[in-house]
Amino acid sequence: MEDREEQPLFAIIDSQSVKTGPDARRDVGYDAGKKLKGRKRHILVDTLGMLLKADVLGGYSRSRRGSPRFRQTRRPLCDGGYQGRKVEEASPRLIS
Repeated sequence: MEDREEQPLFAIIDSQSVKTGPDARRDVGYDAGKKLKGRKRHILVDTLGMLLKADVLGGYSRSRRGSPRFRQTRRPLCDGGYQGRKVEEASPRLIS
């Protein structure tokens, strides 16, 4: 690992819907695509899978709504859910 750069050249962003327990009341939403009531995790990892940033939102959130929380990122590698103007505006740089 000594030969690697300190800052990653690429990052991958994705989300995962997670079912919450019956006592969860805050920030819980319904993910219609997964048919699941719960929360949605948005993660940013490097090419080795090391976590760079993470955010948890209500399950109703779309990927493109979750991504603006990842400020200071250049456009990372992502699926079609993370496209559009908001992602481009919120992702100016990965490497500072």
